[in-house]
Amino acid sequence: MNENEIRNTIRRMAGRDASKAQALYCLFAMERFLERVSRSDKADRFVVKGGVLVQSKVGVDSRATLDIDSTICHMTLDEQSIKGFLNEVIAIPLDDGMSFEVKHLVPIRDEAEYPGLRAAMLASFSNLRISFKIDFSTGEVMTPSAVLYDFPLLFGNRSIPIHAYNTETVLAEKIETILSRGIVNTRMRDFYDIIVLPQIDSEQINYNLLMRAFERTNMARGNRAKFERWRETVLTIQFDSRMNSLWNAYRKRYDYARDYAFSDAIRALSALCEAMAAA
Repeated sequence: MNENEIRNTIRRMAGRDASKAQALYCLFAMERFLERVSRSDKADRFVVKGGVLVQSKVGVDSRATLDIDSTICHMTLDEQSIKGFLNEVIAIPLDDGMSFEVKHLVPIRDEAEYPGLRAAMLASFSNLRISFKIDFSTGEVMTPSAVLYDFPLLFGNRSIPIHAYNTETVLAEKIETILSRGIVNTRMRDFYDIIVLPQIDSEQINYNLLMRAFERTNMARGNRAKFERWRETVLTIQFDSRMNSLWNAYRKRYDYARDYAFSDAIRALSALCEAMAAA
């Protein structure tokens, strides 16, 4: 696809929604980066998780993200190692007209559960300049391990093999975060993902594995969440005015969440916890 085709495709998909257009441009660049990762001899060291993985499962109309979340395996989490990995990946030649530049690396100091580094990337495609970020972390527990996932490309009508979290580990981390943080949580995207992921993966979710993934994640994070008290915790979250306000703000900011009330998130969370407890 040339620049005009990309612009027209994104304009058609986004309409007048500027934030959606921005997310689509980022996705275009991130897909080109991920394809290079898939062709790298270090592909198994880069495991995709987070928003870009959820987006690939539920669709760009149901989830947007401007960065790639990853955990690294068999690689040191320091600036030299990460920069070396990135430079090696972006040097892989593909006949797609895209080039990349690593602008800088900084420590992640926001809501991250694990230590990490954030890479600011600049992608160039003809006259387009697209900025996006890649988060690298380490220390996460994957249950049982990373999977080889067919990542569907929005731009290209095909898929690429990448190493990624399985759905159970994705959900386990989000449930642990919700239960451990309680009413001090600000990560409304976790509540949203709890709603939409089971909708597309409900028959494939292994609840025994989900419970084991939760237990291992919880242990790795210092046993912060008390699963035996999940009902009490969820009830407290459900009726907390601040949590409801945060959810309403999230709904207003993201069109794809507009039709979901906070009660939908609570219902989805409770259903998962019930199934885990019965597993």
